[in-house]
Amino acid sequence: MRLNRFAETFQGLASAVTAHQVREYLQGPKRKNGKAVSNRTRRNFQTVINSLFHFARMRWYVVRDVVDEICEIGSPKVQVAEIGVFTPEQIKSILAVSRSELLPAFAIGAFCGLRTAELQRLDWQDVKLEQRVVIVGAKKAKTASRRVVPISDNCARWLGPHWKKEGSVSPAPHDNALGDRFERAASRAGSNG
Repeated sequence: MRLNRFAETFQGLASAVTAHQVREYLQGPKRKNGKAVSNRTRRNFQTVINSLFHFARMRWYVVRDVVDEICEIGSPKVQVAEIGVFTPEQIKSILAVSRSELLPAFAIGAFCGLRTAELQRLDWQDVKLEQRVVIVGAKKAKTASRRVVPISDNCARWLGPHWKKEGSVSPAPHDNALGDRFERAASRAGSNG
C-alpha cells in the first residue's frame, strides 16, 4: 500500500529519484480525511522506501550513493505512548458496553495479554476453551515464536457464550481498527486506563 502510493508520485525510473525528492515526499503523506499522518506512519513509509531502494541497488537499478543518501534521511521522532493499566472494574465496564462480536477479542486481549496485531490474526481454532489455552502460532506472534497462553476462569466466562469452532476472532479489518474500537468502548465505559 505504501509503495503503491510512492509509485503514484514517482512514475518513471528509480534511478531518477533523488534523496531531496524522497525527503519532501516523506513530509507530505496525508490521511484520507486530508489530515497529516503521524510520525509513526512517516517512519513506516520511510522504512519501506529504504527497503525498495536497497532492493533496487541489489538489482543495479540505482547506484549505491543514491541509496546511501536516501537511507541517511533523518527519521521522524515517534511519540512513545505511556501504557495504561485497567483495573478489573474498568475491564468489566468495557466488556459490558462492547458489541458482542468484539467482546471475544477484547476479553482475550484483556485477560490473556495478546497484542492487537496478534488478536487480529487469531482464529477460533487457536482458542482451546476446553483445554483453557490460546495457541499463538509463530506466524501470529510479534516475537515469531509459538506460545501457549492460559485462559483464566474470568476470561472463559466472557468467552463461553461467544465461542465458535472457526473463523477470525476479530471482526475488525486490521489491528489498528481493533485498537480504535477498544478505545471507543473504553471511552463509552468512562475508563481511562
